[in-house]
Amino acid sequence: MADLRARLQAALADRYTIERELGRGGMAIVFLARDRRHDRDVAVKVLRPELAASLGPERFLLEIKVAAGLTHPHIVPLHDSGEADGLLYYVMPFIQGESLRDRLEREGMLPVVAAVQLAREVADALDYAHRQSVVHRDIKPENILIQDGHAVVADFGIARAISAAGGHRVTATGVAVGTPDYMSPEQAQGEEQVDGRSDIYSLGCVLYEMLTGEPPFIGTTPQEVLRKQLVATPGEEGGSARAARQIPSALNRVVQKAMAKSPANRYQSASELVAALGRPSLPLPRLLGVPRRWWAGLVTAAALGGVAVTVLPRVFLGAKLDRSLYAVVPFGHPGGAVPALLNGDQCELLLNDAFGRWTDVRVVGGFRVDDERLRRGNRPATVREALDIARALGSGLLVWGTVGEFGDSIRVRAALYDVASGGVVREHSVRFTKDLHELAQKFNELADSLLLNPHSPTAAAGAMGTDRLAAWRAYSYGDSALGIWDFPTAAHAFRAAIDIDPQYPHANLRLAQVDEWLGVSPSEWRSFAVAALASRRPLGPQDRARAEALLAMADSRFEQACARYRQLLSRDSLDFTAWFGLGECYRKDRLVVKDAKSSSGWRFRGSYETALEAYRRALQIVPSVHLAFRGDAFARLPSLLFTETNVFRGGYALTPDTVLFGAWPTLDHDTLAFVPYVLKDLLAGRPGTEPADFAVERAVAHNREVLRSITAEWVRVFPNSADALEAHGRTLETLGELESAGGGGEQRSALATIRRARGHAGDSTQAFRLAVSETRLLLKLGEFDRARALADSLLSAWRTATPAVAGDLARLAVLTGHVHRAAELLPRSEPESVMTSPEGAVIRVQPRITQAALRLLVYSAVGGPLDSVTALERRIDREVQGYVDASRRTVVRQSAMDLPAVQTFPELGLQAVHRARAGGLYLMEWQWALAHGDTAGVRARLAAKLAGRKGRVPGDIPIDFTFQEARLLLQLGDTLTATEYLGRSLDALPTLGSMLLSLVSESAGLVRAMVLRAELAVRTGDAATAQRWSRAVLALWSDADVELRPTVERMRTLAGPAQRQD
Repeated sequence: MADLRARLQAALADRYTIERELGRGGMAIVFLARDRRHDRDVAVKVLRPELAASLGPERFLLEIKVAAGLTHPHIVPLHDSGEADGLLYYVMPFIQGESLRDRLEREGMLPVVAAVQLAREVADALDYAHRQSVVHRDIKPENILIQDGHAVVADFGIARAISAAGGHRVTATGVAVGTPDYMSPEQAQGEEQVDGRSDIYSLGCVLYEMLTGEPPFIGTTPQEVLRKQLVATPGEEGGSARAARQIPSALNRVVQKAMAKSPANRYQSASELVAALGRPSLPLPRLLGVPRRWWAGLVTAAALGGVAVTVLPRVFLGAKLDRSLYAVVPFGHPGGAVPALLNGDQCELLLNDAFGRWTDVRVVGGFRVDDERLRRGNRPATVREALDIARALGSGLLVWGTVGEFGDSIRVRAALYDVASGGVVREHSVRFTKDLHELAQKFNELADSLLLNPHSPTAAAGAMGTDRLAAWRAYSYGDSALGIWDFPTAAHAFRAAIDIDPQYPHANLRLAQVDEWLGVSPSEWRSFAVAALASRRPLGPQDRARAEALLAMADSRFEQACARYRQLLSRDSLDFTAWFGLGECYRKDRLVVKDAKSSSGWRFRGSYETALEAYRRALQIVPSVHLAFRGDAFARLPSLLFTETNVFRGGYALTPDTVLFGAWPTLDHDTLAFVPYVLKDLLAGRPGTEPADFAVERAVAHNREVLRSITAEWVRVFPNSADALEAHGRTLETLGELESAGGGGEQRSALATIRRARGHAGDSTQAFRLAVSETRLLLKLGEFDRARALADSLLSAWRTATPAVAGDLARLAVLTGHVHRAAELLPRSEPESVMTSPEGAVIRVQPRITQAALRLLVYSAVGGPLDSVTALERRIDREVQGYVDASRRTVVRQSAMDLPAVQTFPELGLQAVHRARAGGLYLMEWQWALAHGDTAGVRARLAAKLAGRKGRVPGDIPIDFTFQEARLLLQLGDTLTATEYLGRSLDALPTLGSMLLSLVSESAGLVRAMVLRAELAVRTGDAATAQRWSRAVLALWSDADVELRPTVERMRTLAGPAQRQD
């Protein structure tokens, strides 16, 4: 190999300095080199000379260019490739870290959380590559590198390039494309045209090995392993079978599906595998994915409450250092080598637990430390950086040290620093064997030595809370996930710790807390709070107070919960968990009590001003909390802060018969106020319950400015965070700042901010979600051609849709007139067999009914094809009759067919589910009355409804409401009012809410409203308006399904001569 290195150096001397060999595999030898042009370390991979000799270099280099075009955070990029002195080579970055193979050889099986994280990251990389038509063909632990704890996949497209270039000649060199332990059955059989499902199989094998410590199939020869790949079942023999039984059952089902022998039985895309591996602890979504009851026009879920928050300048910078406050910062690693058994983050966690035994020792909360680390890039700190973190936190004392492996033992050295001077107050070190025996006792000794003196006696065992090392490892993974606000991963890890040790108090407490933050029903996490308090290994005093507060929250004892959180704040005024908990207990206290001073005679017991101040302090203390509101979770912020005009606060009074109340947000001077009224009166718009004109709008505008200040601060602190940018962009959208005129202001517009966020997206799903947001903004700006082009590109790129994106894709398909594809996509977004009843209850039914209901929802929203609508209605009726108990048939029919019946009433008339009393479904009641001849009554009720909205901006009313109400006006013969009403809404397009592309009914309602407005303009001789909206329809539906072509042709006629061509 020395000759090869010299030969390579001579050939590449002008570009690279070859330093040393790093390793070798079946196809290539890897050298560390210095890129002279860019002054950086790189890895140069050279194909083995005998392999290169059998290949045609032209085809190899052509194929490898495809791989060079891949750009993804979990794919090692290719910098360069070529032929030099007959050698074929390619150049990649030199990755500081290790391969997954190295880690598996050192640790054996990995913790479940770590294995799932790495598998998800590899699957996300595969999903991206497969959508670029690149199949890896050699996924194995050697090709998965671990950089800063995250997976990056190497050698993408190399196996493809070799295979394409050499064909059958490759095997003649003794080199096979693929590795037997991870080779799919179709690869093992020699099929040349494999697709992405082959990589999914290989990744399933890798995941199996991460979870068990062994490959799924073991044989004495490669041929025996390949035979087993074709016919055997993973984990059916020997030690592998015993190891396989340790895989959690839900996860084992994922592995088995990924490793199905037939490609047709596997996940059909890597994105499906990502979804299957993700979000294990979240509650199941409801049918239709509808976050509001469309007919009520209200986000009734916001009965949870709201809060306004302002972010003040950071109080820590330049503040006086508190000598009684300790900051424990994650430890460093000598030489940069991260120990496999105990790392610096885990040392921080253990020391915090050890300090927590002392009731009079104040330690900076872990969230605030994590926040400061995230601001600095979330990398291990040096002592200077640790001191800077402590200063930023206002702490006068710092605990920091190092952890490293020394021979057969682990040494932890810790020091207590005076932050003001930077000097060491005292230091101590401990050693223990690699089985981590007496881990808790050693860290108690370490903490006590730093707090008291180097000769303090070792404290009693138990601060760690468990005597099961595997449980503590899972707990520490969960704590790390909490540090970056990854609640689902944290919950999964804490649950794993509890599975191992059900009495582990810290894990039970953290799981209860995370579930509460996720909005999980208290009935599901109350038992964890109870277990945390009942454990024979007691919590420290602060954690015990947190557990007591959570238990009180679960039992709706909100006053006691608030008292516990105030107790915590009396000890540490910068405790994020306590401030946020205080906001939660006041917000969730929905009890309404009599008050003679109130205009309604009632008031909420829970002070919203107190909740507001608590939330404000929490979000001020820890700006990195924005990561908790990433993606779909952002919707919780507007409901907390009341930044939408159709959100009210709900409550109840404990009268002899419990009475429900509701209150719109208003302003009492500059203070957010809620005056509760009986809910049925509020929803009916009874006199006296409606706020003054524009009172809600003024309150909401105030709250939106508050939200802007929060998200702007997040972006200031985290300028390259896609999550912070997305939150800020969505906030600017609610303020109507969609697009600025240019210059510096452009960077403060919603459109510019969302586009910037797309450039920093962390994965393909986030990039997709941001692109959908950009499509919505383009629609609001009237850029219909650009909106359709972006929607079409997304529909083309995501031919195989996962549940995570299928709903959005369905709504984009409706927007662009691809109705049949939307009807195919929407059922994929809601695989569970649940629906929402007219009263809002969740009911379980056969999946065949929910799937038909979702398809019916699409066709009825678009208005046809009507034969598809009627056929699906008959199918649902048959399924209900045949599979649903007689006592439940009526509610199931109504759940499935109420909304479609309302949407198609003008075409199909009264249907079986129509009724005179339909709860909040007022349009159905009006249609019933109209069909029974009560024209005057419908006219009066509709007039009252419109009059009650006179203080609202037209865009506050969802466009599908406006469209259906305009059609009702036409049925009443009031063309003038229908025309004016519809026109006001469409002219206010930039003000339409963020739900615009969140519901099929709104996506369809927008285009159908444009169609109707153009046709009404013709009736009144308004050619300009007819052209304006018909051209908008043509832009969006230019390539619509054949059933929509008659509508498109009508619009083409109205659009004028320039549009009368295909």
